[in-house]
Amino acid sequence: MLYKNMAPEFVKQFWNVGTIRVSSMSHFANMYGDIRHDSLEGETNRQYKLKEVIKVRGEHFPLPDNIKIRGGSVTLHPGAKVHVGGLNADALIFSVSEIQAKKFGSGSYRIADPNGFGERLASSLKRLAQMPVVFSTVRKVEYGGYKESPIATQSEMDRTIREIDPGIRVEDYFLKPSCNEDEREWRFIFVLDPSVSVPNIVNVDDLALTNFCEKCGTG
Repeated sequence: MLYKNMAPEFVKQFWNVGTIRVSSMSHFANMYGDIRHDSLEGETNRQYKLKEVIKVRGEHFPLPDNIKIRGGSVTLHPGAKVHVGGLNADALIFSVSEIQAKKFGSGSYRIADPNGFGERLASSLKRLAQMPVVFSTVRKVEYGGYKESPIATQSEMDRTIREIDPGIRVEDYFLKPSCNEDEREWRFIFVLDPSVSVPNIVNVDDLALTNFCEKCGTG
């Protein structure tokens, strides 16, 4: 069971007309001053706090896709603190939780069939909002990982190079800093055709989405 936590008036709107709002990763990254703000949202970043000299061939040094080093090498020395951040392909997110998290609002509803709900929402985004969804999934968010574990040694650098995959890494959509761990978040992710821009916010009204949910006495 998963919970969507929000203000009671929005819970009522969901049960009345099936209103769902999904937002882009970049939208959450820029929500300064909001409890949902996450400046690292969508970043595939690497941090370096060196304990020893490391040396990497230029073409193997992890960089955003639009930056390349051809030939030569990169050398970092002890004491260096470097943050290299790239951006994953933007996507639409619908965030839920394993718990009724009051900090997001005193109302909630329970998603009893997450897989069915996600499939229906993907269909609704295509039919009702003309969003060209090419991939969707739901998964539990992991916390920590490369978002806050800096590389310190040559062996850690070598392992990082081996683990980097080209293209979209689905797991990058489900990683957040450990300071958010109390949220116990799950996410529905909707990746759009790369030929279109991802809007900040998309609203859909589909009453059939309520068929996958249950009321839980909080809105």
